Amino acid sequence: MTAEGNVVHDYIIREAIERAIQEGWAATESEVNDDMICQALKLMEQDIKKQPKRFREPKKLKHIISTRKGLGCKHSRHS
Repeated sequence: MTAEGNVVHDYIIREAIERAIQEGWAATESEVNDDMICQALKLMEQDIKKQPKRFREPKKLKHIISTRKGLGCKHSRHS
């Protein structure tokens, strides 16, 4: 069971799968594996952090981070 802040958000997973296909890592959704999803989530997080603060989407960034933690892609500083 994931911690309260480590919720896996379905819409973020769908975006990560689309990103993996867009990057050419897989041809179809069924070919996308967990490592590809983790890498896509990391790229999505980096893309948001590159934007000027006033244009960032803080809610989406939080959802990406919690999804990464929930999937085991990113670990808490306390673990």
